[in-house]
Parts: sequence; C-alpha cells; structure tokens
Amino acid sequence: FRIMIHTLIAAVLLVGIQLFPGNAVAIASSASSTVGEKKMQYTEETFRGLSEVVDKQPDFVLETALQLLHDDEIKQNQTALSHLYCLMADAYREKKEHILAIEFYHKALQLTESAQNANIAVQINLKLGKEYYLLKEFAQSKNHFSQVVQMADTYEFTNELSQAFHNLGNIDYFLGNYIEAKNH
Repeated sequence: FRIMIHTLIAAVLLVGIQLFPGNAVAIASSASSTVGEKKMQYTEETFRGLSEVVDKQPDFVLETALQLLHDDEIKQNQTALSHLYCLMADAYREKKEHILAIEFYHKALQLTESAQNANIAVQINLKLGKEYYLLKEFAQSKNHFSQVVQMADTYEFTNELSQAFHNLGNIDYFLGNYIEAKNH
C-alpha cells in the first residue's frame, strides 16, 4: 500500500511539473507544507516521491531540495537532512555531474554516520564507490566498496555485499589484478 502511495505522489509530482513547469517548486513544497507533527511524515513522503522522479526530472528535484533546505525542521533532523543531500546527489548523478554528486553523498554520509543508520550508510557508500569508479578513481572506489563489505557483513545486507564484491572484482580486473578479481 505504501508503495502505491509513493508511486501516486511521484505521479502527481510529475504530472504537476509537466502541466505547470513554472510552479514545480510550489507543487513539491505543497506536499510537505502541513502544520504540526504530520509535517515530517509529509516531508518523508515528498522525499520518496522525489526519489521516484529523480531520474526523469533531476533539475526539479534539485530545485525542490534547495527549497526544502530552508525548512527549520529539516535542518534540525540529521536523518531528513541526510536524505535530502542524498536526493541532491542522485540528481547530480543523473545529470552526470559526478563531482557534485560525490560532494553531496559525502555530506549525507557524514550525517548518516552520526545518526547511526547503517542501512543508509551502506547505500551511500555503494553510490560513492560507483561514482568514483566512473571517474576512474579506483583507490577511492575500492575504499567505499570495502566499507560496504565491512558494514554489510556486520549487518547482514546480502544484496549490498554481493554488489560490493562484484564491483571490487571489476576494479581489480580492470587494474590487472586478476587473482584478486577472481577471489571477489
């Protein structure tokens, strides 16, 4: 049911953007402009909706994220701020602006580590590893994939562990370390 709601939010955001491109920020902001304790719930739904459209509308996601950065409630919530930075990084990744994506993934990771959220930290490290790989900065890429291996093994994230080993193998193969590549 939640997936349907988030898909609906994403669809509404996307339709709103297409019908009223000049009001894109207002459309997304209205999804999180409720008062009281429900505001954070709507903001989380907005984040999920934005994550559904980031690959199709990265500029819209960036505009909206910049607006949401001014929200005092988000500024004080490290987890929400981390999600927002991650959304911004995802948007920059889609725009092939890898340096900016890396910058925002690092901001998100710093907040995530202090918030003690291992699942999000694993996901961000995977994304950082892939970004550095695209830039052919293999030492940095291996570092992040190795962090994923360490964390995923501890917290039993098998899918992420598999992805990290696969990427480490690719890097070692690319660098000519065939024995290490085979061992991943």
